[in-house]
Amino acid sequence: MFFDQMVKTILTLAVMPKDDISPEKKVIGDVFLNTSMITKPIIKHNTGYFTLLNFPKGKFILKVGGAFYKQEDFSIDFTSIDREHPFIDLFLQPKANYPFPEGMTIIKDKIIDSKYMPVPDASIKVKGAVSDNISQADGSFFIRFNTKHKAKKSTLNIVKDGYKPKKLTVSLIIGKTIQAQTIQLT
Repeated sequence: MFFDQMVKTILTLAVMPKDDISPEKKVIGDVFLNTSMITKPIIKHNTGYFTLLNFPKGKFILKVGGAFYKQEDFSIDFTSIDREHPFIDLFLQPKANYPFPEGMTIIKDKIIDSKYMPVPDASIKVKGAVSDNISQADGSFFIRFNTKHKAKKSTLNIVKDGYKPKKLTVSLIIGKTIQAQTIQLT
């Protein structure tokens, strides 16, 4: 057998998407990883890693998301990756359709306008929440409360440019996911 040319494959980066909520950090459902800057294929290995082979040095934006996770952009500088250990973890944030486990205190809801159309990118702030949230393209959002939160009611403060700010008090059930009423902004 003659080899006219040796092909050398170099693992540039191996990316493991991880679930930011579950204790095991294992993602659920379909997850994707791509970059619009390079046309080289990204291979999903059966271990869960996405492998990037023979990528050029430089800075790239990786787009990562999935069925239950928000699409996020991660800036990666391939010149700073350790060639001996080119492995990174990227933690994904859940979307409102995420199947939250029992024991978490969650409010799920949707924001619409006066024509019953979804209102994306509205800011939702709540005292005692793990973090603030932004409504998604379909208007849906969720608010997750920390485990020490014991209040029976919470006030959602909703702000979106072009609409009147709105405050809405919602009853909570500690350790449960509740579906609140649809919120209409004017």
